[in-house]
Parts: sequence; structure tokens; C-alpha cells
Amino acid sequence: MKVLLDENVAKKIKEGLISFGLNDVKHINDIHKGITDNQVFELANKEERVLITGDDDFKARGFKYKIPIIWITPKARREKDICEKIKWILENAQKHNVKIQSAFIAIRKDEYFIEYKNKNGIFGKIKTLEINFDKISKKQKVKNKN
Repeated sequence: MKVLLDENVAKKIKEGLISFGLNDVKHINDIHKGITDNQVFELANKEERVLITGDDDFKARGFKYKIPIIWITPKARREKDICEKIKWILENAQKHNVKIQSAFIAIRKDEYFIEYKNKNGIFGKIKTLEINFDKISKKQKVKNKN
């Protein structure tokens, strides 16, 4: 899976994702710092990348280009295991019937929400999963809240 990190995502997340075995991770600051949101969308769309961002603007306009977006809330960005959570989503979404290529995924501190745009362009919450990370074994436990 190819990933593009927005400029408001810490560089340490890029390093963490690479250390977890994701080979194709780009940070927008390494490409062209300060480009517009539309240019970020266009780049992610053109290169078929999952966009990871903390920018609220992407939540509001998340489906303009119909690209997969992982939006990290400010609280979640401060979590020590945020790279593990992102990697878990990228690797396990399909097992939970999440069509990541058309999803908007919001990561909160202990859970993530998946939304899709319906044919009228309206977001609708489809699934809520709570992710708990066992601190000792580092195994992820998932509880479906639906």
C-alpha cells in the first residue's frame, strides 16, 4: 500500500511506518512543502496513495477526488502507538469488510470510524471499531461496536 503523509503529520510517523515494513511512504514536505490541499489531493489521486492527514479541511472535502483518507485527530497524533494503529488499519481493514480505497477513516485515541460517501455525496457512518492495543504482547484486539 502506498501512503502520502500531509505536512501536518509528524515526520516521525513516516519513519515509524517505514520501520514497520511499509516501503512506499512519502511525506509532502519531502516533495513540495506548502502546496495547496487541492494539489495534495491531486498528488495522492495520481499516485494512488492513501492520504494520511490531520487537517480538518480534508474531512470536510474528503471525497472530492475519491481517494482513501485516514484522518488523525489531534489527541490520536500524540499517542505513542499511532504508527501501529495506522499500520493495523492498512493491513486489517479488508478483514473487517472495509473498502479502504473509497473510505474516509478517522482515527481517535482508542477507536476508528469509517465513512463512505453515498451516491448523493453525503457521508454516512458505516462501521465503528474499537481498537485496543495490548501493551505487553502488542497484539491488537478488535471489538465491533455495531
